[in-house]
Amino acid sequence: MAINGLPLRRNTPIEEEAVQQLVEGSTPTVATESPPETPTAEVEETVEEAPSASVKHCQFCGRDPAQPVRVVPTDEDRQEFTRYTLAGGRWQKTYFEMGGRLRITFRSLRLRETDDVNQQLAKELSTGALNDVRVAYARQNRLQLSFALVSILATDAEDRVQTNRTFPPPTREDFRAEDTCLCVRRDESIFDEGEEGMSVAMYDLIYRRFIEWDTLQQLLMARSVKPDFSGATPSAL
Repeated sequence: MAINGLPLRRNTPIEEEAVQQLVEGSTPTVATESPPETPTAEVEETVEEAPSASVKHCQFCGRDPAQPVRVVPTDEDRQEFTRYTLAGGRWQKTYFEMGGRLRITFRSLRLRETDDVNQQLAKELSTGALNDVRVAYARQNRLQLSFALVSILATDAEDRVQTNRTFPPPTREDFRAEDTCLCVRRDESIFDEGEEGMSVAMYDLIYRRFIEWDTLQQLLMARSVKPDFSGATPSAL
């Protein structure tokens, strides 16, 4: 059906009910529509992905990069570091591994020793041997370790000495002896001794303690300038 050519719209059920109530004489019920619901914004949770198992440990030093190197200097550390630094000596510290059966001692470096390490790094960088910053960092630490290592003492369960190696500090003549940098020669004599050289397990123990000791030195040096400094940064990745 159409009026003036326009089609008529059929009443909705609500409209039909209102018309019926008017016909019957009752007051029509006004239908009220509920306001449209406001869409609730979905909160997106951000979940940090755990590091991949493939990068759990550094391939250069074996350390877990997700775990910071935590060092807490003792009163003795502070006193000894200050005393040796002011006297121009070498500060030493001994670490104990494997229930005290392995004792590793380190000493602070001299300027000519760090110069020797930097000279060797410059050579290796110029030849492209160190084409990754992580490799360069690990190489620097290892060469510094060759000067910092004082002794390795290992005993059995009855406290009988199994290994007792000491590494005296270099003399001025040692640096002039050959064309190769002294740090390379010391590294070979320490870690490549004998037919098979040092085991990976032993080297890892020594290297990780060296990183801790080096971090402790950085912290103590920073605190000597700013006493409340507490953010020493490890020199290994």
